Amino acid sequence: LVASLRPAPVQVSVNREVAMGAAVLFDGFIHLTQNAMARSPFGSAASVWIPPASDIEKELESSTFQTRESLGLATANSVSPTLSSPPSDRSIGFIRTIVEVLKRHPHHFHFLGGITDVRAIRGLLHSEGVLPRIRFLGPNSQASPLLGAVDVFLAAFPDSNGNGVLEMMAAGKPVVALRQAEDSEFNTAAELVGEKELTPATAGEYLNLADRLIRD
Repeated sequence: LVASLRPAPVQVSVNREVAMGAAVLFDGFIHLTQNAMARSPFGSAASVWIPPASDIEKELESSTFQTRESLGLATANSVSPTLSSPPSDRSIGFIRTIVEVLKRHPHHFHFLGGITDVRAIRGLLHSEGVLPRIRFLGPNSQASPLLGAVDVFLAAFPDSNGNGVLEMMAAGKPVVALRQAEDSEFNTAAELVGEKELTPATAGEYLNLADRLIRD
């Protein structure tokens, strides 16, 4: 609505062209992922991809991070987090993958963030006997407090975003992200990881990779 009033001589859409669908209102487009730029319906317009950045390397030098003991996980052999998850109606495949990871590793704990309706999955986690080893985080949880306690980062699927991915990689933590088709809008995490070895193409491959990394 604001753009339609032409309040500025130059108008730029930042990562919103799919939602706006109004190329005539904008003189250029800024994309936050390379995948979004490739899929843009406005490829003939002036466009640029600005990759994300993180200041975690400076933070690693000066911050004191949580430990397993301070998080109440002193008995854990290994720990993994997911900082953002899709709504429960789209995340059930990922949740079942986490359940299987926890079953294979009885002393593994998992932080689960971004679940808007915890009650929708609590029953499943309880029936599978893994609920005591799940720690729920808020929807906008940050990676940095967990860096001293976790071993591997498990990005949610199918619609994973980049929350926490750069920070985990900068701290030397492996990140597992499901790789979607090239024209999918859900490739943000896999794009950030950039390593084929860590971006499996199927849920089964994802599970086996997470299993191998936790065993190692």
